[in-house]
Amino acid sequence: MLANVSAEADFIATGKFKGFECSGFVIQACSNISIDAVGENGKLFQLKRIWPKVSEYNASQNICHINIKGGSIFGFWGNMVGKAAGPDFFTLTESGNYRKVDIESLSFKCTKK
Repeated sequence: MLANVSAEADFIATGKFKGFECSGFVIQACSNISIDAVGENGKLFQLKRIWPKVSEYNASQNICHINIKGGSIFGFWGNMVGKAAGPDFFTLTESGNYRKVDIESLSFKCTKK
């Protein structure tokens, strides 16, 4: 069951973070990639494990989903008209470097408090 969640509740991330990244203009190729860090003001941080809200919660699979583009429910990451404001997202490459990615959404295994 996929539910839109608007009530205040804590969701605890229990798994790795995945981002949905699309590239291309006319024809887009999209894939899920590992999200290993967020960045603000030139510094990298781990993603938080406790989320007060998520965009969608799938109780049968314990998956949380957060829309990044077109609106955001991120507390300190905020929301601006038509565009989610906030940190940059990064994936760790095979060479050990972080690469900035432009994701549509963020998903992770979670439990609801």
